[in-house]
Amino acid sequence: CIAIDTVTVKGFTLRNGTPPYGRGGVFRNAGDAGQSATGPITLLEDCIVSDGNASSGGGIGDEGKLTIRRCKVQNNTATIYGGGIDTFANTVIEDSEIVDNSTRYGGGIANNGKMVVRRTLIANNTATDDGGGFLAIYDNSWLTNVTITGNTATAGGGGLSCGNEFGNDCNTRISHSTIAGNTSADGGGIKRFAGTATLRATIIA
Repeated sequence: CIAIDTVTVKGFTLRNGTPPYGRGGVFRNAGDAGQSATGPITLLEDCIVSDGNASSGGGIGDEGKLTIRRCKVQNNTATIYGGGIDTFANTVIEDSEIVDNSTRYGGGIANNGKMVVRRTLIANNTATDDGGGFLAIYDNSWLTNVTITGNTATAGGGGLSCGNEFGNDCNTRISHSTIAGNTSADGGGIKRFAGTATLRATIIA
């Protein structure tokens, strides 16, 4: 496991991360109060994070400011939130793959903060409840040139869940993206429980 505060990490592979504190094989700690909003950015580049297991954020857990670029987050599991990635802060994901992860809520990604995702594949993730590929709650999620495909949620939002069954809302904007081939009992592509989901030039199939 890697617990990080202020650092740039490039060209690494992390497998079988099982943290003693329950958050992510890679864990970005917020540190002092308020640092999640004002502190420095941690950068992960050209990495593979796989086969991790945690209570939330099986691959990566973020409570600070984190940028993930050209990384593959694969085959991680979590008990509750974010099989691949679980974030409560400011996260940017670019040119990456979030695939084959599983948990209860947000099989690929669970976003509880502010997140920007660009040019990224979110595929073949599983949630036993809501948000097979992506779970967006509480704050803002912006997805551009993203492909969400082959994800499964048992309850709602096979591809993406906006808000959740507990009444937590979301503010999600999706543009120039494809959400296709996802499955769920309620909303195979997108399920909006609460909040606002805005789509522009996006395919849902």
